[in-house]
Amino acid sequence: MKASRTASRGAPWKGAAVGEAVKASLRRGGVSFFRWWVLVLGCDFASPIPPDRVKAAGYGFVFRYVAPPDERFDWKRLSKSEAEGLLGAGLGLGLFWESYASRPLEGFGAGVEDGRDAVAELRRLGAPRSVPLAVAVDGDYPPGSVVPYFEGWRSVGVAALLGVYGSAAVCETLLQRGLVGFAVQAAPPGWLRNNRVSPVCHFYQRLSPSLRIEGGWRWDELVMLREVGLWRAAAGRRSGQPAAPPKAEAGSEAGSGVFRFEVRVGGVAVPVEWPIMRIGMSKNPVPAVFKWQGILNGFGYRVACDGVFGPQTEEATRALQKRLGVAVDGVVGPRTVEAALSR
Repeated sequence: MKASRTASRGAPWKGAAVGEAVKASLRRGGVSFFRWWVLVLGCDFASPIPPDRVKAAGYGFVFRYVAPPDERFDWKRLSKSEAEGLLGAGLGLGLFWESYASRPLEGFGAGVEDGRDAVAELRRLGAPRSVPLAVAVDGDYPPGSVVPYFEGWRSVGVAALLGVYGSAAVCETLLQRGLVGFAVQAAPPGWLRNNRVSPVCHFYQRLSPSLRIEGGWRWDELVMLREVGLWRAAAGRRSGQPAAPPKAEAGSEAGSGVFRFEVRVGGVAVPVEWPIMRIGMSKNPVPAVFKWQGILNGFGYRVACDGVFGPQTEEATRALQKRLGVAVDGVVGPRTVEAALSR
């Protein structure tokens, strides 16, 4: 897979094509835009990044690597302790499988061998049967040339949601043939020219992340286009129980501090923590503000998604509060978020 690049800030979706793909996917799946947007952004990286840094940046999920039992790949292999740390931080987890770029061209037998190695890797990690595992096709290959390799994978019966990482054409071909259950569309690096945004892929990889992980780490950003159940830490209650609403505070929402709420993703209640948001809270971008601005845009209020709570965001927040029937104070707290996510 291509090397990750150091981030530069960008728009929440880079280009109208990604935004339209997201909206179309949500309409098809009947998924609430507002709940989805809270956890829409994730990232992938080859070398470990501290989970607290990933969480503080505002990302909701991570994809990490598993690979064949060869010491050449140990530097990027996900360890069990790292997986536990990511899950413990409240992050969703998916997996990429990759050895070398031309491996998917080696046919059915290579797919069988890699599938069996993947079974051992998943067992080593203690991963659930539902974990999404995307096999990398890291080259601009004709879709038909990798079909036998994926047929080999399917014959093994890997206990995971088998997927693919690759070009739009490869992803669409494998989805159409029923060889994979989800697809991660690669951003266009040097080997991939004029790659369009596929309307059927589940994730889209971005070369210019919109959130920043402090500390000089290297990562790529993933935009969730269609809902996929990720590996998450076991909850303390049954998944069929209703998610707890944001905890309401007495009086105004104009206090300081944080509040917690839950968003249901793939049948699992995911805990989220946001700060109380108000004008002038920070001169620097804040991940929760960035996501709140996305929700405001979802309601039809045109505000810049820059992560800074300025006059434009406050004005739109007041308008939305009036529309939702909550106290109009321009401050985003638990009652405002609860009312917005219930729509």
